[in-house]
Amino acid sequence: MPGAPPDWFASGESTVSVDDPTVADDDASATGEFDFGRIDTAPVPVPTAGTTIDRYLLETLIGEGAMGQVWRARDPQLDRAVAIKVVHPAIAAAPDGGPRLLREARAMAKLSHPNVVTVHDAGDDAGRLFVAMDLVEGVTLGEWLRGRADPHDWRATLARFRDAGRGLAAAHAGGILHRDFKPDNVLIDRAGRVCVADFGLAAFGRRLEPTRRTSRAHDQVVSDLTAAGTVLGTPAFMSPEQLRGEVIDARADQFSFCASLYEALYGEHPFLGREAMTIAALVDAIDRGAVRPAPADDRVPRWLRAAVVRGLAAAPAARWPDLPALLAALVPPRRVPPLAIVAVAVAVTAAVVATIVVVRARATVHARPPATVTAVRRFDVSLASRIALAPDGRRVAIATTDRIDVRAIDGAPVWSHLDPTDPIERVAFADRDHVLIAYTRPLRLEQVTLPAGGVTEVARWPGWDRWLGRVDGHEVVARIDGAGWQLGLGAGAAVTPLVQIDHPAQVVAGSPDGRRLALLLERRYDGQIVVLDARGVVARSAWLPGATAVAWADDDTLLYAIGTVDRPTLWRADLVGAALAPARLVYRIERGWFGQIVVGGDRVMFIDSGATFRSRVLDRAGASTVARDLDPATVGAALAWMDDGTFLVWNRASGGIERHGPTGAVATTPARLDGEIISATRAGDVVIAALRRDAGREVVAVSIADGRERWRVPPGVLRTVRCTDDRAPPCLLVRDGDDATARRLAWVEPGDGAVGATVGPAGRIDDVALTAGGARLLLADGTRDVVELDLTAGAEVRVETDLSPRALAFDPRGGLLLTGSTNTTRYSLVALGPAGATEVYQSRDEILFQPRPSPDGRAVIVMGRLFLPVLYELPRAAVR
Repeated sequence: MPGAPPDWFASGESTVSVDDPTVADDDASATGEFDFGRIDTAPVPVPTAGTTIDRYLLETLIGEGAMGQVWRARDPQLDRAVAIKVVHPAIAAAPDGGPRLLREARAMAKLSHPNVVTVHDAGDDAGRLFVAMDLVEGVTLGEWLRGRADPHDWRATLARFRDAGRGLAAAHAGGILHRDFKPDNVLIDRAGRVCVADFGLAAFGRRLEPTRRTSRAHDQVVSDLTAAGTVLGTPAFMSPEQLRGEVIDARADQFSFCASLYEALYGEHPFLGREAMTIAALVDAIDRGAVRPAPADDRVPRWLRAAVVRGLAAAPAARWPDLPALLAALVPPRRVPPLAIVAVAVAVTAAVVATIVVVRARATVHARPPATVTAVRRFDVSLASRIALAPDGRRVAIATTDRIDVRAIDGAPVWSHLDPTDPIERVAFADRDHVLIAYTRPLRLEQVTLPAGGVTEVARWPGWDRWLGRVDGHEVVARIDGAGWQLGLGAGAAVTPLVQIDHPAQVVAGSPDGRRLALLLERRYDGQIVVLDARGVVARSAWLPGATAVAWADDDTLLYAIGTVDRPTLWRADLVGAALAPARLVYRIERGWFGQIVVGGDRVMFIDSGATFRSRVLDRAGASTVARDLDPATVGAALAWMDDGTFLVWNRASGGIERHGPTGAVATTPARLDGEIISATRAGDVVIAALRRDAGREVVAVSIADGRERWRVPPGVLRTVRCTDDRAPPCLLVRDGDDATARRLAWVEPGDGAVGATVGPAGRIDDVALTAGGARLLLADGTRDVVELDLTAGAEVRVETDLSPRALAFDPRGGLLLTGSTNTTRYSLVALGPAGATEVYQSRDEILFQPRPSPDGRAVIVMGRLFLPVLYELPRAAVR
């Protein structure tokens, strides 16, 4: 496909030059300028102010370290100030001191990059080795970090590190490794320009030979070792392979960069504790992946933490492929809410200005909750359940689309109702003996008296879509208006406009005193808490990655859930006036999926949906489909078919991609993937997978032939990639947007990620499929229709279905394969052909996705996200 990759595509190719002995082994005779082959070992005078070295007049000592001194000096020929690094005599006298300095100077002089200090000259003046370079007047990055007015301002910190990373990447592209990257080796001039400096330990060429270290060094305390001592470099920031004295490459610099950035973001080293730590203990901590938990007052976004922690992996292969890939992952999502107080005008019957206060969310999955908190299992519930708890906490209502059950807290039935015709939208308790039920089509609210079950209609609201709850005796209703919702106050059938919100809010909770509602707005992979009363919005949080639920612990305290699948958490935040205080972690588990939270009396209850992934093979050869589940302990995802009828799976235990046949694994491949797979496709020997991350989907392309990562796109940029019949190019990508309506399609080259022209419509695109050499295209756009495009003729056909399609594929037997759900809680895989729709497979407890038919259409691999929802109770004391 034509066109160069945009900035958000990072090639998996290393940008560091390969070993070239003709370059790496350059000697002084090649230049005719200097001869470092013989160095006088006689005492060398210590430079002082006023001393001349070569033609440079030393004026002021700027700094001094293990490698030598740095002076401000004057170049009389060009009449300009320069910085002169004068190498320590002991290092200069070493057998490789002069040649190494020359290689550094030559390599650095070839670089021209705004984020790298420019080298002008190098030489030997009576045994004093020196390098002349740009004078950068300002502070080191380390000094800037120590003097920050707001140590929690991660954006300013990240901006400077990204600039430094560009300089480091430029050095790698020139074949130079730094080997001692740390904040004190980065300069910031008075104009704010960031420059990487002090390549005094740099090595020319891609790989370095092992550094000799003594066993005593292994037992020394990290802080006791210096670059001029037994370990070359600054141990606190060094990679484990460098600490062990092994051969290193550019990924060692990446580790040092991430260790420095971690310390800058969190104020503490990623592995070192407060106590002294030996080199051996540090290496062991890195090998175990024992990254320290984020502090309780953490403000660093999880997408940023994830990117940095990956760069701290013990194995170089598990880090980012190179600095450009890491820097691409350090780009903030396109809509990052400001951490500041903002005001919005709210439309109400009279003009009301609502102050919107940002919650400075402390949401982190790494903080430790109180060890004594234990949840008690209550009931199994269905996936689509909505729950409500009576004000005294003694009764719970559990509603699905067509049924509602009210139980005592011990499980004894109180009242049940089945209505298969009118969909139930929401359930709530008015008081212990009265339940409110909201129905849709049309929207109406009914009140049921318990336990007899007498029904009274409260009101109907034609033209409105949702009932959200009660505020000061008024019913709050909503209707879809563009991408957001229009809210109104109902009095009988009449509705008065209240406020417009810019995103939908499926999760709603009313405060115990009935004065306020808390809404959880939805945006891609984030949630935002909005608090409103009868006048409009009174508080608004930041966007919280992975937010899934919100409830009121009392009239002035909110509970909310963060994170899905991996280490979900529950948090408490007090509402003080119009502001939300910093949140406190109250509960965490290792794996789960927190759904709705409810509070009543002395009880706090929540649904843990217990999400997991599994894959199966569906054999369609006979009269009926035969399903074979793949071992969920090892098979994390079924990816794509090979041309010989075997198929590729991702082994969750090893991270590797394997080939499977009818009876199990038949071969391993060198390819690996580092996360749960949401979708995957294949183009020849390249597998392209979308991985689930907290900040969105991360797309990775790997070769199953040699295991090499071809390219990677950071989270939140793409939704998926699909290739023709999921086996060959051409391929299409679906760009993600701030919301589903902003998505676009474009051609993409599977081998290197180069992006070509856009194609097809803009708007919501949940999935896409290609066939006929890329000439025919299927789209799932969030409606009950599937859009089929003939790209050659420019024709469009909309195919109506009985599902809400989630994923799709072309069926080699003719027609389409779709996964989706009906109005009930049934999830289906359907073959849609000329004769109509045939259900291939269905489930009531897992969402089916990623259908991939075999080349002959006789079998289909499909994935499922399995939910086993359970209602749990937390002790009320845990959230106080």
